[in-house]
Amino acid sequence: MRDIDPVVYLNIDTMKVGNISKPLQYRTDDGKDAVRILYFKKKLAPHAANLKDDWSRIQSAALAEKKDMALDKWFTKARQDVFINIDPTYKSCKILE
Repeated sequence: MRDIDPVVYLNIDTMKVGNISKPLQYRTDDGKDAVRILYFKKKLAPHAANLKDDWSRIQSAALAEKKDMALDKWFTKARQDVFINIDPTYKSCKILE
């Protein structure tokens, strides 16, 4: 729950199972305005993650981690093969070191 958007959390906190929220405006990661509608499918009691109850979440997290690792590996290799010109305005940025 700590990773969920606070606006979403506050809305589902007051919803009942089976309810649909009013449209909620938000801004996507790429800066576009969007709307989301929440459907409260079911409520799970707090528990330690296990394969029986949380298989799809564990699978999604593992796949996302694998994709991130592959992208990092490709980026590290590509940095050696590709010429990258950084505008002087961004020379202080430490991300590409």
